[in-house]
Amino acid sequence: LQEHVADIQLIPTVPEDVQKVFKRAKDLYIFGYFRYQFFTISQHYAYLALESAIKHRYILSLGGEVILKNSKGETEEISQPSHWRIREFCWNNRKLGWDEWKLKVNDEPFPNRPRRLLDWLVNKGLITKWERGLFDTSIYLRNAMSHLEMASTSMPSAETLKQVAYGINSLFHN
Repeated sequence: LQEHVADIQLIPTVPEDVQKVFKRAKDLYIFGYFRYQFFTISQHYAYLALESAIKHRYILSLGGEVILKNSKGETEEISQPSHWRIREFCWNNRKLGWDEWKLKVNDEPFPNRPRRLLDWLVNKGLITKWERGLFDTSIYLRNAMSHLEMASTSMPSAETLKQVAYGINSLFHN
């Protein structure tokens, strides 16, 4: 099982946090030897790594500081932003008019959900529409694995890890 995943690598420009989540996916694949259901959990973590990569790619495109603007025209500057920090700011200040659905980040609507992030990446030319379709499928599968009605079990295959690694690497290749 280690041989199945040893050559699946992320490029050095992929952020460390994404690298850590993807490493967990690979480790879980190997642990599938001991607990078969870890193969399924490995796939879930691979999709979580891709979602993390999509969010990191958005933030990387914004630079080190962002200006948030609410529907009243009020602004707030955030240094070292993250997708989560922006959403958390809105949540903590929602009674003051900071609604993430109406928020602008650097004068553009805030892509507060994965599919909106994918649209943003396409509009900025960072991914193609074809890549968006692949990422969209991965987000769908991540959602299906996150919001279960019953426990499922996946067959052992490193193919999901290979495909996700390719997608993550493509986000940070340039």
